[in-house]
Amino acid sequence: YPSTTVAALTAIESGYSPTETGWIGWDLYFDEIGENVTVFKNALQRNGEPAAKYNVPFKYIPYKRIFQRIEAVRGKKTAYCVSAFSKYRSKSVHHICKTVYRLSKRRKQKYIYSYWHQPDNIMHLYGVNSTQAKNEVKMINKEVEKLCKKLKNSLVIITADHGQLDCVNEYLEDYPVLTDMLKVPPSIEPRALSFFVKDGKAEAFKEDFNKTFGDFFRLMTK
Repeated sequence: YPSTTVAALTAIESGYSPTETGWIGWDLYFDEIGENVTVFKNALQRNGEPAAKYNVPFKYIPYKRIFQRIEAVRGKKTAYCVSAFSKYRSKSVHHICKTVYRLSKRRKQKYIYSYWHQPDNIMHLYGVNSTQAKNEVKMINKEVEKLCKKLKNSLVIITADHGQLDCVNEYLEDYPVLTDMLKVPPSIEPRALSFFVKDGKAEAFKEDFNKTFGDFFRLMTK
């Protein structure tokens, strides 16, 4: 926990837990610039513009990726990342599998990590049990099975970065009594918000939040 892409992918890409890296959610508050920053994009949460001329998350909560850590011990070309955002840029699951197979044939023992953004996006759009989501999972499964049949002397681990449930969203903006008691907009994740409450408003915020959302959400101090 939190069951979110930023925490999970950073943990897998670094070998450190989210509490060690500080990368615990999509939008983190940085006191150094007084803003919530979408960490994967280095963008301001409020308008999507660049957070700074430098990478804010990597300046204030840097971490070393596991690929660098492996290569520091095992030498060059022993760790690879294959995704839509890496050097080995991939446009489809089929493309990923072709790249993974090609890299696997290189002589050295190696670690290959790959990430694909589906069925996450499809489930957000159409729902967990949608035909679109089921078809996507079947397609991914088919491509990975074909890859595994060709690989030799390889261990393949497949995991999701988090699960999903169909639900009804609530929008905090619809509750001005609560938002007026906040110093800055909520941060971390919609599914696990962090509130910076104004001085002297903690009890009032707690009371109003529990009255409004107490049947569905748990309010805790940090």
